[in-house]
Amino acid sequence: QKDAVSSSLQLEDLLDVKDSVGKWEPAIVIGTREADVHVHYINWDSRYDEWISRESDRLATFRQHTNGPVGQLFPEPYGSGARASVGDVIGCLWDRVNGRVVFTLNGKSLGLAYANVTGRYYPAVTLHGPDIRVSVNFGQNPFRFQPENDGRVQAALNCVRHNTPPAFLRGDEKHTPSSINTVTPSSQV
Repeated sequence: QKDAVSSSLQLEDLLDVKDSVGKWEPAIVIGTREADVHVHYINWDSRYDEWISRESDRLATFRQHTNGPVGQLFPEPYGSGARASVGDVIGCLWDRVNGRVVFTLNGKSLGLAYANVTGRYYPAVTLHGPDIRVSVNFGQNPFRFQPENDGRVQAALNCVRHNTPPAFLRGDEKHTPSSINTVTPSSQV
């Protein structure tokens, strides 16, 4: 059944779109004509952009068929509008003990990004656009901007560089073994 909102879609409207294999995905309108809309699937390469008839049952109100906050793509604005530029350093710290993730821009915290993050995750970087390059440092080299006020983070990073267990795992300090979870700069994050 056709969603009534498809007739009123305008540039930059968010919507749900059923892709070519029948899965609903969040998308944004990037072009309009009287009879159809040009959609871009969020976080997809632009080669998948397509024109879809406004009469199609593949168009639906945003978040009618996809998960996430209603009316917006992300839960809330993050980082006070800070934007990274060429040469900037984006940092990420996952406090596994307390389940918090914080991003930094050139060493300055952008605030709490996520809470209650548990389980096993693997680091990844997603790039969109031609000729984009990044370098990634999981602690194998000194950080340009050090994490603020946490000696355990520094101790764990030094151990990664020198292939030795941190003092709080050797018993040299009075910390619980879970303290190492404050940072795990390895492929097993």
